[in-house]
Amino acid sequence: AIVGLALGYDENQLYIANVNSHIIQKLNLTTLAVSTFAGSPGLAGTATGTGTDARFYAPFGVVNVPDGSNNDVLYVADTYNQTVRKITSAQVVSNLAGTMGGVGDNDATGSSASFAYPKGIAFDGTSLYTADNYSQLIRNVTTSGVVTTVAGSSFDSGYVDGASNAGIKFR
Repeated sequence: AIVGLALGYDENQLYIANVNSHIIQKLNLTTLAVSTFAGSPGLAGTATGTGTDARFYAPFGVVNVPDGSNNDVLYVADTYNQTVRKITSAQVVSNLAGTMGGVGDNDATGSSASFAYPKGIAFDGTSLYTADNYSQLIRNVTTSGVVTTVAGSSFDSGYVDGASNAGIKFR
């Protein structure tokens, strides 16, 4: 179940969010070799750590935000852990934002923030954005872990367009 892809800075690596295996894989686009970048195949969990010592629980989205030295830095929507996680080029996995396992819609910093099954993740050059699936929200997440709601009506689904988040609804 490949659900998220992110291109590496050098455009020779493709990072893959493999939701059912609970891992992030790396595909070398030159050799076509695939390897586990972070997580351990088939082992869901919450552990931070390096490479296969870390654990994810259904990572859906992945985006690459290279650091100032052009090293790949990945951000992952770790869906069932209710978090956004960071993976450095040295494969160190840490929790950026969200309450591990706690479902909610709290705008805050780090583990004081909460998500409701974040799935998609994107980067605009400054901030990350997540599609917070169950809460029906689009959330902004800074690379320092500050979470704010951008659009949507919390836990109120529907199809309503609008401006300045006045009554906007997603389903």
